[in-house]
Formats: sequence, C-alpha cells, structure tokens
Amino acid sequence: MGPLIELRNVSHKYPDGTLAISGIDLSVNKGESVAILGPNGGGKSTLLMILSALLYPSSGTLRFFGMEIDRRTIDRPKKMFPIRRRMGVMFQDPDVQLFSATLFDDVAFGPINMGLTEEKVREKVMRTLRYLGIEHLAEKHPYELSGG
Repeated sequence: MGPLIELRNVSHKYPDGTLAISGIDLSVNKGESVAILGPNGGGKSTLLMILSALLYPSSGTLRFFGMEIDRRTIDRPKKMFPIRRRMGVMFQDPDVQLFSATLFDDVAFGPINMGLTEEKVREKVMRTLRYLGIEHLAEKHPYELSGG
C-alpha cells in the first residue's frame, strides 16, 4: 500500500482572496509521525483541515488511503465515511472543541460514532490517553487543560 495521505501541489485560497497555502507536496505513511510547524497565520490550520478531509483545497490533488478525493466526493458524507472514520482532529482551543464535559468524552466521540460498544470505546479511549501520557487528565474539562 502507498501513503495513507498524499497531497500533490495543494494550494488553498479563501474566498476573501487570502492565499493560505501554496504548492504543498506531502505524503504520510503508516507508522509515521508528522509535525507541522510555522508562525501564526502560516497556513497550519488550513493544511490540517485539508489533511483531515474537512476542507477541499483550491487546487492540487488529494489521496486518502489510496482513494483520490475530488470536490464532489468530499461533500458527500456517505462517500467520505470510510475515510473520516479513520481520521480525527482535536483543536487546541476548547472553544472550538466539542461541548463534552471531559477530555475522556471528547476522545470517545469518534469511537462512539463508529458504532463501537461501550466497552470497546472505553478501551480505545484509555489506550489513547495512556499512549499520550495524559490518562490522569481523563476527567478534566477541556477548559482546565493547558494550551501548551
């Protein structure tokens, strides 16, 4: 299998004319960790929205899990479900997070919506929190967490 996520010559311009990103080529392979660094206003959030299939770029090509995605596909929930169920985004600002009472509930949102049993959801959430070294924060409200 090729890259899990592949962007070729991806650019995005917002309706007000702001060019957020330009000419991005990126491949993310299974098992890789990728860091996206840059200054405020540098296009990191726009790129993450594209990488999570929440925003379609103005130009370029996208492939997720071997499937080429076009503008029509990204707007069709049934077509995107197999892709979106394998991806997720957690924003830093709790104001744009889900309105869950705890970090555990926010992390559980995805597995719950994948139709997993309560036991499997708890198992996946705790495994993820342990992996990140933050299981001690499971019952904290998102507003109680450090922005860093």
